[in-house]
Amino acid sequence: MFIEYKKSLHIIIRIALAMLFLLTTSLGTSEATPKAKRAATKTETARVVDQRPQTGQVIDVSQWQGDIDWQKVNQQVDLAIIRTQYGSEANEASYRLDTKKDEYYQAAKQNKLPFASYAFSQFTSVEGAKQAADSFYAHADKQSKFYVLDDEDHVGDASEQVYINAWLARMRQLTKKKIVLYTYSSYLKENQLDASQFDGTWIADYSANQPQNSDLWQYTSQGHVDGINGDVDISKTTSDQIYNWIKS
Repeated sequence: MFIEYKKSLHIIIRIALAMLFLLTTSLGTSEATPKAKRAATKTETARVVDQRPQTGQVIDVSQWQGDIDWQKVNQQVDLAIIRTQYGSEANEASYRLDTKKDEYYQAAKQNKLPFASYAFSQFTSVEGAKQAADSFYAHADKQSKFYVLDDEDHVGDASEQVYINAWLARMRQLTKKKIVLYTYSSYLKENQLDASQFDGTWIADYSANQPQNSDLWQYTSQGHVDGINGDVDISKTTSDQIYNWIKS
């Protein structure tokens, strides 16, 4: 009977140890599983944030676009270039500010959409070009990825090159950010403009041919983007450096 008792005791001890092992394993697994899931979730979330889809599409907007649904726009483009000011043919120093610029800047920030700023110019003097640069920099949002001179209307008596050189030199004194020249292919040739001192070029050409040596190609003025009523200018990136500026 004692032997039977010892056998029974050994069996009970083995069962108890087995149950303890199973309980410990179960607790360890239940604790590890949520952690693993949380880690995977964090990794997946980071992946979504870091790998923003690159559409290659860039829009430029001004008060003429009116109210914009930036949440929708954000899903379709990589960059918005926002007009800050535009000139008067009589006196470029009396630049008028775009009435939607602050609203657009704020909306782009809220939707985490990278943006740049541009100024439409009508230079009539070297001094006026410098004043235009001062005004532009003062009113452009400092979170702009880069700045753009929109030069497509020669109204002064001097060479247009003289004016844009004066404007660019003044901007170099004001900012370390990249500066881009925007113009049309035909205007560039007609005025024999040298854009080599700029950090990049943004060329408008509505033919089927992509401009050479450009970083941005504005290929249509009649584009359509969900969230914007009516036509909008659409460009595509033609060099990698634009993406480098966006990520900076």
